[in-house]
This record gives sequence, structure tokens and C-alpha cells, in this order.
Amino acid sequence: MTAITYVITHPGYRAVKLGYTGAESDRIEQLARHGWQSFRRLSLVSSRLAWEVEQAALFQIRHRLYIPPYLTSGQMPSGGWTETASLSLIDAREAWEIVLEEAAAAHLAAQLGRPKPRRRIPVPPRRTAGDTPKFAAVARVEAARTARSAQVGAQSKPLPKRRGARNRNAARELAVEQAVITVKNPSTEEQK
Repeated sequence: MTAITYVITHPGYRAVKLGYTGAESDRIEQLARHGWQSFRRLSLVSSRLAWEVEQAALFQIRHRLYIPPYLTSGQMPSGGWTETASLSLIDAREAWEIVLEEAAAAHLAAQLGRPKPRRRIPVPPRRTAGDTPKFAAVARVEAARTARSAQVGAQSKPLPKRRGARNRNAARELAVEQAVITVKNPSTEEQK
């Protein structure tokens, strides 16, 4: 039985998704009905291998590149929202290269006769509809800022400084001005 590890994109959400499915499954067509476009597919010999490649690629994206899940369960009614990422943080080509690297590593491990160590991956707690991961809001803001600057053609505005920083900077500038004044106007004792 063969299986597929795939990379798909959604231009409306500006998102990329990794996944795996059986060769006979209509999962990719089901996602296409929701606006997802197929980028690349990799046929593998078993669903277990396809799952391992997907999980290894997601590990690289989440824990090596620090890219959080992008969409919520409400935006993905057919499931798979935890396997999404923002296109402003990683594009489909980069995600595909990671999938290929992990597939090559899995194939090489099988050729060497040393199976990959199986780790029990903890299942994250069940989230409710509309609930988002900790850093997904930051990723969405950054993606919106990138999209807005691409449309306008201008640089995005820098983030505002913290409230107290203005007072500290003003105090530093005042201290520098006072030091300059004392150097320019030596005391009367020095002039005698």
C-alpha cells in the first residue's frame, strides 16, 4: 500500500500545509474544495513512512525554525490546522525541501538497517473552536503586515517604543547636554 506526503497552499489564507494521506484517499481533493492548491506530492511505500516524514518535517518547522501553527480549527473544518504555517514565514518551496530532506533521511536510515528511534510524541490538549496557539496571533500580525507592505509597496511601520523608554531617553539626552555645557563653560575657579 502506498501513501502520499504532500505540501499544499491556500492563497486566501496565505498559508502552507504539510500532510500525509493514503494513495486511495480523497483528502487532497477534499482540501481543494476548501480553496487549497496542491504544490507537490511525494509517494512513499507505506502510510507509516509517510507519517514519519510528515512528523519529522513538522518538527523541523516548529522546533528548529520556530514557526508556529498559523490557522485555527475554525478555519480548517476538515482538520489539519496544526500542520499549517504562514507563507510570510516559510514558503511552499522551503517546506517541500524540508519534506524531501526528511524523506531522504528516513530512506537512508532504512538502508543502513538502523531504524529511527521511536519517540512517543505527546498529544497536545484538545482545543476549542476559535482557540489559537500561543504565538499564532503574532504570526498572523506579521503575515498581515508583510501582505500590506507588498500591496502598498512601502516599508511596514516600526513597532512603537515602550511607554517609559521616551522618558529614559529624554533623561539621557539632558544629562549629555549638561555635560557638554559644563565642558564648554569651565567654572570661575579654573579661569583664575
